Amino acid sequence: METIIQQNIAKLTRLFMKRVENGEISDIGAFASSCADDCRNQMAEMTSQLLGYLDRGFREDKEIRRELGLRMQEHDRERTLLTDLGELRFRRDYYRQKESGAYMYPLDEMVQIDRSKRISDEINAKLVNEAVRSSYQRARETVSGGKISRQTVKEKIKEAGILEKDIPKKKKKVKE
Repeated sequence: METIIQQNIAKLTRLFMKRVENGEISDIGAFASSCADDCRNQMAEMTSQLLGYLDRGFREDKEIRRELGLRMQEHDRERTLLTDLGELRFRRDYYRQKESGAYMYPLDEMVQIDRSKRISDEINAKLVNEAVRSSYQRARETVSGGKISRQTVKEKIKEAGILEKDIPKKKKKVKE
């Protein structure tokens, strides 16, 4: 696990130094923005690797699987999840419970991800808030960088339901 972190920090340091050597620091605003994007991308990669590490740990711990009555059905099913860090891509194992016959992803249970969600709750909230102020297109581009459709933004607004808005306390007084 520590190796994963050290490798990603080393890669981030190399990216930073490459930007400095290329003279990008002359425009500090653009430099800061590109460095923030690099950090976000590296954190997304580290998080994806961490999820894979947790899944492999569960796969290797046969005692816990026996106690829970889980039998492996499929290795390494791919999953993507859009988060504030960006798109997380990871693989997880699919299991079947012996007693109930139900199928499950233990990794999803460990990190509390709904099996049908492809977008995190934080991104959903940001989409709805942005779409209220502007268009579906602008919400999609601002929040997800264009990785989701306008239709998805519309569906997330419908899922949120009717949002209550406070009645303004003071009314404007018009002269005429």
